[in-house]
Amino acid sequence: MSGAKGVAPARGKKQARLLERRSPGWSLPAGAVPRFASTFLALQTLTVFFPETAFAPLNHHTAWMAARLLTLCGLPPVLQGNLLGRGSFTVEVVTECSALYMGILFLSFVVAGTATPLRKIAGLALGIPFLHAVNIVRITWVFALGASDRALFESAHVYFGQVAMVSCVVAVSVAWFRMAVSGSPPGVMPSFLVRLAAFSAISFLLWLPLNTEYVRLIDHAVRWLFRLWGYRLEMVSRHAVYYQTFNLVTLAGLVLAGLPFLKRRMLRVLAPGLLLIVGLHIAGRVCNVMMFAFRNAAAARVFAETILVGQYLVPVLIWLLLLRGEPGGKRRAFAVSPDHGNFTCG
Repeated sequence: MSGAKGVAPARGKKQARLLERRSPGWSLPAGAVPRFASTFLALQTLTVFFPETAFAPLNHHTAWMAARLLTLCGLPPVLQGNLLGRGSFTVEVVTECSALYMGILFLSFVVAGTATPLRKIAGLALGIPFLHAVNIVRITWVFALGASDRALFESAHVYFGQVAMVSCVVAVSVAWFRMAVSGSPPGVMPSFLVRLAAFSAISFLLWLPLNTEYVRLIDHAVRWLFRLWGYRLEMVSRHAVYYQTFNLVTLAGLVLAGLPFLKRRMLRVLAPGLLLIVGLHIAGRVCNVMMFAFRNAAAARVFAETILVGQYLVPVLIWLLLLRGEPGGKRRAFAVSPDHGNFTCG
């Protein structure tokens, strides 16, 4: 009897350590999720109302840095303004190619945290340049792939430009929270990040052939909406990759990576979150129709806001809500029951 009682707490501690390794390693405090979302929305909305020329220096610097790195790698491109070219392959570095939105997402994480102002400033001073550097490497890699095989460009662009970059922001944010907020030493990143990379890649490969069929279903809903207004639409799917749908891949990677940690709150948060994402996809397609069929200039801004919010904010916001259970809820404490050695959440 005494031997059995001595084994149970040890088994519970082992379960606790295992879940800690699988978990992201941090949780936002009460009230931080709304602060994170409102910060991102405020800054993101401001960028939509600025003309593309306002970000020309950033775009030019990004293109110049990518050109320098390509040259160092033995693939010197032709640089003309924001255009990178090699042979007959040319790409333009626009604002979405820069680290602007990655920086806004990371800044929103930092603002939502409870660290001291000095630690927040230090986090931004180190984190944003790091994300900018990672983005330069990403552009260099995708350009090199496209220059060697154009068939790979679209797939590489959407994976490394959207799924991998949002995951990178999450990784940097987790690292900052562990050091500045939780007080944990940097050490080796938890296996959560490895799982995130693996599940994101698998989800991407599965979604790649399915995204066009999904867009056709979305277009059925859009045609039905316009039919209610007395319009009959002909919508043709011409692309193999629809960038705006790959926020589902980002969300799948985050959820699957934290599945052992999130399973108790899955349905309550994930179902409305998926409905929100589908709603944003429908709104984006409606804006497309308004822009090209009705020449509505205002729809372009709504489209940009919808796409960027859906791409960067929504998957991460759903994940944070899954971590916390609900906005503003109390932080849930994980402990080992001394009587039964069970890993419980209370």
